[in-house]
Amino acid sequence: MYRLYGAIAVMVIMLTTAGIGFYWNTNASNQVLIHLSEAYELVEAGQIESGQKALAEAAHQLTQHIDTMYLFVSHRKLDEIEQAMKKAEVSLERKEITAFLIFCKSAIELTQDFKNTEFPSFKNLL
Repeated sequence: MYRLYGAIAVMVIMLTTAGIGFYWNTNASNQVLIHLSEAYELVEAGQIESGQKALAEAAHQLTQHIDTMYLFVSHRKLDEIEQAMKKAEVSLERKEITAFLIFCKSAIELTQDFKNTEFPSFKNLL
């Protein structure tokens, strides 16, 4: 009988940990996506300074959450997002709008892909 209680306790701990990881990662990726999309739209509309602020806020959100996100996911995906954001930032500082839009779109797509892989689905289990 104690084995049953032990198994239930372990299952509850695992589900709680998975739920916290899911919540934390999707919340953080949503915040980053909001600011990246805002930066993309602002720069596309010609508001470069506002776009820089939005991109800086996206980078801040990622930096703020990344240490905890590393506990739950592979470093590779998060590193790719960081690199794309850094390339977008450098492009914007150099006033290379086309390059910024490409790198920012890449960061948006990588973040969206990261978010989608966190959802529990049959596709993600395989």
